[in-house]
Amino acid sequence: MFALWPGDQLNFSIFIKPTFGFAGQHAASEAGHIANTNVGSNRAIKNENDLMTKDYKEIWIKTGYDFFAVNGKDGLKVERLAKTVGKSKSSFYHHFADIELFTGYLLEYHIKQSHIIAESERKADCIDPDLINIFIKHKADLFFNRQLRINRNIKGFSETLQESNKIVGSAFINVWVKDLSLNLTQKQIEGIFTLALENFFLQINSENFTVKWLSGYFKNLKEITKNFN
Repeated sequence: MFALWPGDQLNFSIFIKPTFGFAGQHAASEAGHIANTNVGSNRAIKNENDLMTKDYKEIWIKTGYDFFAVNGKDGLKVERLAKTVGKSKSSFYHHFADIELFTGYLLEYHIKQSHIIAESERKADCIDPDLINIFIKHKADLFFNRQLRINRNIKGFSETLQESNKIVGSAFINVWVKDLSLNLTQKQIEGIFTLALENFFLQINSENFTVKWLSGYFKNLKEITKNFN
């Protein structure tokens, strides 16, 4: 036993060891790890959601593109698009404010596809079968272009049509001239090509657009063009 002198105070701190050493550091570390994990998870979820949003947006655009290719601008009905996509109409308006904005995305997509077609045409050696196979593969793009021609009175459609023809036309002409061995001036070639192009889009439809029909069409065009040499 021991006694305290008056005025003395027992310092319990010498008997009590701090408990926030290793244990406290470990707890802080765990908390930091959990926080970092949550941040990482949230980022992963956000990235996944962004990817899904992008995917759905592309699905809307590609579906609308096919609709336009078949029925033109009158085929762009939100309710019908939603049924085909399998999403609600509110999903459409989440990505696109209205049909006008949506149509703008379709026109941009057509220009993108025109560059892809032109790149394939530059690798072609002849019309049949090289170019014909490209046309069959890009049937939707050609029919989209056809709808632009039908509705060329609309400024945006006319501008997109001109840009698309410029992208695709030059590559096509190069193959055409090489295949037909045309001995004409550039101006004559472009004039004939313009007439042939108009005639081509007037004649194609969903039923006759086959390898057989295209082969016959270009064979006939080849014979006609020879008269200009």
